[in-house]
Amino acid sequence: KRLKGVGDMSNVGVVEDCKAILDKNLKTISQSNRHFISPFDASKLKYNLWYGDKEVTITREEKSICYNNFDLHSSDIDFNHPNIYLITSILDVGMIQHICKNASSSSAILIVEPNPEVFHFVISHYDLSAVFNDSRVFLIVADYNAANALFAEDYLIKKGIVRLASNVQFYTSKYIEEFESLPAFKMQKRFLESIKIVLFMMGNDPGDTLIGLLQNLLNLEKFCYSTSIKEFKSRYSGVPAVIVSAGPSLEKNVHYLKEFCENVLVFAVDTVMSKLFKMGIMPDAVFTIERPKIVYEYFYQDADIPEDTVFVGPPVVYPKILEKFKTNRMLLPLKYNEAVNKWINSLVDDRGDFIPCGASVAHLAFSFARYLGCDPIIFIGQDLAYGEDGRTHVKDTVYDSDSLPSDKQKKKEEELMVEGYFGKPVRTKRIWRDFQLWFESEFYKTNQTVINATEGGVKLLHTVQMPFKEALSKYAVKQKQHICTALDEVYKPLYLDFDAITAKIQDEIKKLKNFNRIVSDMSAKLERMKPKVNNTNRKQYLKKTIDFNNKYVKHLSKLAFFSLFIQMHNTICNVMYTRLPVENTPDKIKQTMDIQMYLYTSARDLSKIVADELERFLNTSWGKR
Repeated sequence: KRLKGVGDMSNVGVVEDCKAILDKNLKTISQSNRHFISPFDASKLKYNLWYGDKEVTITREEKSICYNNFDLHSSDIDFNHPNIYLITSILDVGMIQHICKNASSSSAILIVEPNPEVFHFVISHYDLSAVFNDSRVFLIVADYNAANALFAEDYLIKKGIVRLASNVQFYTSKYIEEFESLPAFKMQKRFLESIKIVLFMMGNDPGDTLIGLLQNLLNLEKFCYSTSIKEFKSRYSGVPAVIVSAGPSLEKNVHYLKEFCENVLVFAVDTVMSKLFKMGIMPDAVFTIERPKIVYEYFYQDADIPEDTVFVGPPVVYPKILEKFKTNRMLLPLKYNEAVNKWINSLVDDRGDFIPCGASVAHLAFSFARYLGCDPIIFIGQDLAYGEDGRTHVKDTVYDSDSLPSDKQKKKEEELMVEGYFGKPVRTKRIWRDFQLWFESEFYKTNQTVINATEGGVKLLHTVQMPFKEALSKYAVKQKQHICTALDEVYKPLYLDFDAITAKIQDEIKKLKNFNRIVSDMSAKLERMKPKVNNTNRKQYLKKTIDFNNKYVKHLSKLAFFSLFIQMHNTICNVMYTRLPVENTPDKIKQTMDIQMYLYTSARDLSKIVADELERFLNTSWGKR
């Protein structure tokens, strides 16, 4: 499936004598899940290529360049540390082989080829099976937008290369420099932004993560009595949904919603729900993703929530929020790819389900609409930028200047300019830019039509821009079933075997205590070993540090969710490792031991805290039932 479209490359012109090379390369690529080959449109190919006399010629329209693609065109590539090497284009075969030969064994080599005809030319003329078989090499054949959409989740997270984030090297092919230097530069910039997003999402401190665990547990009973979101998967296929966010442009067009709200699902983020209530608009669902108590105090504490509005949010939210809703008026999706939520789901025999929650409440609302199968998904108030008058949010929300504490008003954040909805630059800030990049990555992967009807703010890639009134007139033509009505039809408690849940929590406590003993022992042994390292025995002690690390990884993998608590420390240690020299000198081995001792003592302290908190939970009303 990954190679769909590659067979069609015969339209580009396969040299018959090179068929054996092509088959060998394709076979090697297809045997690995590290590589991604996007389908392509043969009518949109841009380049013609020839090879002869040790040089490759590449032409586009009236322009051409000719050069030896085995020459080493860059001498400033760093091989002294483990790196991420982001190579734009596969055409410069000599540089790719040079980087593969000299990069450290723990490096990652990410090759992006934006033009399928160039990819086809290379794999038809050069045997690169050794490169494609190299476990450090990740190949993406896709246009710039598609590659950008894959970086964060598919490669930095799932392939684990974010561990090398402190050391990134770029190499750009000569033909890309000649013909596509600007989009290549933008892709490299986007890659660095993707790293920031991933590190931001991984960067919760353990104390904050512990609060998240405890709130998940405090909401566990309500989760058990709620209906699984599996009952709603694709239930609203083809039904339009409007996601109402609180950007300053909302004032322009939100009033159109009242006329059409019986024909669309209305999804409101928590910031704007009270404004909609005052306008006489009853959202089908309101959404919250953040865990702090202040979210309850700002948006829910004094809110008069209609009886038929359904709450949607992960079970990590502040518990008093759920007390505002009846059991049959809440849906609690679990956070996709989040360790604690995977464990929570295992406690209920995997009867819940996961959706990508991103980092903002609007991300959650979008993922829920996509899960339901809504089509189109229409955004209003999704500015992700300052309004023309400098406002951050629509009027009549808690973010009015006279509603916020003074310290909130004075807080300074990094600001930048990006392309706006109407093509002109608009002013935004770093966290909004991160939200935008997450949206664009997910929009690219979405089969449903996504309409940006905000009529202001930033321009969002992979959406259709349309005035809100026009979108409603075109799509809101048939009465929908309210979420609350559907919930009444399918309601049943998700899981009520509380004794089984208690037994699983007790088992996790035992595993954490065993892990605590193991890392405590390894840390103590490293402390005794470190002064003994010298030139004579350095290989012996290097092997012991590697063995300890393998043991740590093995036992950490047996724990259900503890990796989330130690994640920040793992990342810190990985950054420290990448800054060490390649050569295994006694000094490097001692520094490696220092890093490991830091990690193991952190793991020791945190595993005790987590085990203690789980025991404390079992001593609450949950364990006394």
